Amino acid sequence: MIKAIIFDLGGVVFKPELKKSINRILKTKERLFSHTVQKKLMRGKIHMNKVYSLIGKKTNKGYAAVRAAYLESLSKKTINGMPQLLETLKAKYVLAVITNTSKPSAYHHKKEGHYRWFKHKILSCDVGEAKPGKNIFMIMLKKLKNKPDECIFVDDLEVNVRAARSIGMNAIQFKSAKQLKIDLKKFGVTPWFFLSI
Repeated sequence: MIKAIIFDLGGVVFKPELKKSINRILKTKERLFSHTVQKKLMRGKIHMNKVYSLIGKKTNKGYAAVRAAYLESLSKKTINGMPQLLETLKAKYVLAVITNTSKPSAYHHKKEGHYRWFKHKILSCDVGEAKPGKNIFMIMLKKLKNKPDECIFVDDLEVNVRAARSIGMNAIQFKSAKQLKIDLKKFGVTPWFFLSI
């Protein structure tokens, strides 16, 4: 029996606009920072100020311009149908979020009330672990006090879905709210539950 549904944030609840938006605002097409820097940022191992400086030097835009571009680029748009679906699910299931994020992004989402649907949240920058690593899922399971097969994990990236399945969790690769409702029913999230959506 499913007791908890765990969501990714960017690409599932909110439109993932960050990289494209920063490049557009700074008027550049080049890669702004390496995969190594991104991994450190998501795990809270490097301060965002350092990243602003790195990008500022690379683009000749300066620290202040890069910081402003980053903050402007943070997503405020929800994916169609997701707020309504989350509100409905929240009435019957424990909802949680596991997201790879930086501290400024996490602060932005908190300030905007974007975690309001979730009883529990695990942020990569707070725990020093990130998807698709298995440890971040284990941290969530410990917090939920549920067995892996009592949970469904929803993410837009296949690599993260595979990681959740590898530890025994049910998992769905997100495409749209409509598709998610169909897939949730396969796990026993009952059809009557969606009549109001």
